[in-house]
Amino acid sequence: MEYDIDFHLSIAKGSHNQIIYELLLTSRKLITHISKSGLMGIEDMVGVDIEHVAILEALRARDPQRAQEAMALHMLNSNKRYKLS
Repeated sequence: MEYDIDFHLSIAKGSHNQIIYELLLTSRKLITHISKSGLMGIEDMVGVDIEHVAILEALRARDPQRAQEAMALHMLNSNKRYKLS
């Protein structure tokens, strides 16, 4: 869970959006609790890892369209994992 939150904090910091970064930083315990409730098995964790890699690769390639698509897929799958949709 710690690496998951660190990943999201790194993305927020890299975006230079101080508000998003501070929100994630101050809500770290809540995010940890929510993340633990959604990641029920190894398949979920592998899925999150694959999604994070896709986001990171798009950012490294400086491809905003691909990054947006990768993040949209990650959010869609996260909603399913956390049973939000």
